[in-house]
Amino acid sequence: WLRQLAEEFDALKRKIDGFTVDSLVNNPEFVSATLKASQAALKTHRKEKLDALRNAVVNVAAGTAPNEDKQAIFLNLVDQFTPLHLQFLKFQQDASKHLEAYFDAHPGGRSPHGGPAIFAVVQSHFPQLTADPPLIHSIFRDLHASGLSGVEGAMQPPPPWERWTKHLGDEFLKF
Repeated sequence: WLRQLAEEFDALKRKIDGFTVDSLVNNPEFVSATLKASQAALKTHRKEKLDALRNAVVNVAAGTAPNEDKQAIFLNLVDQFTPLHLQFLKFQQDASKHLEAYFDAHPGGRSPHGGPAIFAVVQSHFPQLTADPPLIHSIFRDLHASGLSGVEGAMQPPPPWERWTKHLGDEFLKF
């Protein structure tokens, strides 16, 4: 974890004029984010979560992170969520693309009455979850309850929006 952070900071030194690791030591926002992310990193071996935590710390170091309150909320969510949560949120951010792919594979799926449930679209994208509908529903509820997703459940028809994430969900993914 720390070695990978150091490599990212070296990359920042090459990209950002005047960037030094020494300047970060006196940045309380960076120190707090790094400690919070490091605690979460110690509790997982999952690459997706470690990548998300590392990206968050790098964004704070680079000065491109949201305000400190959102940082704390987002780091807590990365700690709380599974990699599948992160994948589902990214799926929802690209919803129109996935919906079109579903309709390309299921041409009869378009109907004037709303078409398939979100559940069918998710299952076509995540076939490994076909046998676990409760998990799909749980993840959608978690993402909606956290304010990141505009979709409450997987049994409703897909909303007509290009992305199903809320603005906060887009900020989270960017962070």
